[in-house]
Amino acid sequence: MISVQSIANLIELSKQCAEECRACALYCSDKMNMQDCMVLCNEAADNCEMVVSESTLNSEILELCADACLVCAEECETHNNIHCESCAAACRNFEETLRVAIKSEEN
Repeated sequence: MISVQSIANLIELSKQCAEECRACALYCSDKMNMQDCMVLCNEAADNCEMVVSESTLNSEILELCADACLVCAEECETHNNIHCESCAAACRNFEETLRVAIKSEEN
């Protein structure tokens, strides 16, 4: 079972990650060679927002979000700009936190 403090932390990190992803997607939206990045950032943000909106967090929701954050981070790490770097860092941080939460729920 995920503790109340952990849930509060997940919600805060998911908001931060979604914000970074949306900012990156906006930056990428008018760049011809960055459409994949834009799409993946928006998908990660959608998944982060799902974590915030769900009344019951379970490992399936957390796993979906962790996977989306991982893919987004991997894409952003291939680009050399501040938006992608910030997004990748937020996604990596949130993904790691999600993986810990998933393991604690399984125990």
